[in-house]
Amino acid sequence: MEECSKLITYLGKISKKVILLKERNRGSNINPENLLFAYRGESKDYERTKLMPSLFRNIEYVKKEKYLFELLGDYDVINDSKNRNIERAIEAQHYVQISRMLDITFNVLPSLYFCCKNIEEHEDKDKNNGVLYIFAFPEHYSPHSKYIEEFYSDILAGKDNAYSKNFKVISHSFYNDRLKSQNGGFIFFQGRDFAPIDDIYYETIPIEYDDKSIILKELEEMFAIYESSIFPEKEKRATLIKDKFKSGKYNSKELSLEAEIDTYFERVEYEFEMQKKKLGKEYDNCLFLRKIRKEKADLLSYVEDVINQLDISDEDKKIYFNEKSKLIDINFNILKVI
Repeated sequence: MEECSKLITYLGKISKKVILLKERNRGSNINPENLLFAYRGESKDYERTKLMPSLFRNIEYVKKEKYLFELLGDYDVINDSKNRNIERAIEAQHYVQISRMLDITFNVLPSLYFCCKNIEEHEDKDKNNGVLYIFAFPEHYSPHSKYIEEFYSDILAGKDNAYSKNFKVISHSFYNDRLKSQNGGFIFFQGRDFAPIDDIYYETIPIEYDDKSIILKELEEMFAIYESSIFPEKEKRATLIKDKFKSGKYNSKELSLEAEIDTYFERVEYEFEMQKKKLGKEYDNCLFLRKIRKEKADLLSYVEDVINQLDISDEDKKIYFNEKSKLIDINFNILKVI
């Protein structure tokens, strides 16, 4: 009997996970057909630092993030044409692998390559299994979004307008050859501190250590995927842009405290709804209420910090905070009965 391709076997497993994520979203206010599916391959389970952008792995990096851009300019890695902070961050991720953005790809094949490539480089003496992450995101943003650029500019200026748990997904980007070849995008983590992505947004598949070398061989033979060549399909780009423009799936928001609170409740409502579907009979309402109390305390603390930065009187700050607190109370009471 002819042996089945390892690569095809794993693609079958991935397909089942995509279907599972679609089904989980069915019946919610999210159309499963509008979900953005993305992938990330890691050579092993990094446990505490899994899915963590490099900037947050050292507390000192966050403090001097702006200095990184200055260095890249000094050494002519970033030229004057890269005048947007998002562009600079993408270049930083590309050249020095330090940024607040996590690489993802919208093509599963490059992510499988990254699950396995360490075996080719003889880096894995412990023979670790790789981990493939399959994401389904209900919303995403263009890398040219004014909203995202304003957000990032405020972060670099030291303002606390961004709520750390409200990560943003940045879709297809063609800023450099690497992103073109990998069909890449990013998850943008916007706070001063790292807030992990809830596992409701993804499923995982372990890539067995003994399968890694076989998968690499098959990726090269079947799809011409190897170190120096991952297919850029330039001729299809115009059609892709036109289709994306017509679909109307990109978000357009203004930067404000109110928008961050709205985004927060959209995200939390979605996460709780998906958590109920994922856990089914194992869902614990007491744990749910405990998490809501913690989320509420975190959100109120964030709102208070932002309001305290405003150039208004102490009395106006108090009135503004009380107004937002009442709105937050109402929204959390709604969450409890969903």
